[in-house]
Order: sequence, then C-alpha cells, then structure tokens
Amino acid sequence: MTRFLGLHGANGIVTHVARFVCGGRDYEVTLNPVAQENVYDCSFVFPNEFSFSKQGCYEVVFDLASNIRAKTPFARAGTGSFLGRAVLRHVESIINDHYTQFNVGMYFFFPDDDSLARVYQRIIAKRFSSDLTLEMGFNPGRRGNVLRTSNCYR
Repeated sequence: MTRFLGLHGANGIVTHVARFVCGGRDYEVTLNPVAQENVYDCSFVFPNEFSFSKQGCYEVVFDLASNIRAKTPFARAGTGSFLGRAVLRHVESIINDHYTQFNVGMYFFFPDDDSLARVYQRIIAKRFSSDLTLEMGFNPGRRGNVLRTSNCYR
C-alpha cells in the first residue's frame, strides 16, 4: 500500500504526494484537493453547473522529480515505451491506493497532450470498475477528464 506524504497548506488543505523510482529515475504523483471554494488551484475551467463531490475531489499530476525541482514541468525523459508502461503502472497503483485509503469521490486529470490523454483513459478503463463515470472534454483545450467514483454521491 502506498504511503502518502501530506503537505499541509492554508485553510487546512492537505495535498497528498507519493514518490516512486522507475528505471533509476525518481517520480512524484501529486494529488491536489479541489473544491468549489478553491477552483483556482486546479488546471480546469469548470462549467457553472458543475457539481463537486462532498467526498473529496483531487487533481492528479505526475512528473519526474527532476522536472519539478528544475521547474520544467512535463519535460520528456526520452525513455522507451517499456519504461513508460512501467511508470504508468506505478501511477495507476498509486491512484488506486489513494482511492482505497481516502474514499475519494472524484479525480481530475488534465493530460499535457493527446497521447497522455489516451493513457489516462486506459488507466481509468482498466483499473476502475463499471461503477465509475468518466466525463471528458473539460476546458481549457477540452483535454480535462473527471472520474466520478462510487463514493461521489454519498
């Protein structure tokens, strides 16, 4: 089970961070809480009628730790597809562990490009069961995805 580091911010907001190593490189998965009161902290532009889950909403972002430190988000690592699949298996497992540990209602994914969008959609389709709803096409750029879990409407 993944251990999440809790980073405490203003107003009691806690961001969860998980780290892993793959192919000799350090990666970080950040799960940032998003609520109707702090939508400015999210990559999305939500429609006015958007309904947030009372069970918690998190935006998922992952990157090389070196990119985060260098402030060069999502710079390509130049790795082969095999390593890419291994990285995605780690990310998939971390998201699943987060869902299991925190019983979250929604996850937001904003892929940097169309290739990563297809990866996120595969992760969602493969790992999570039919009791979930995937909404796609959120702005900007219609690349945003919202995953509503079975806990969303509790």
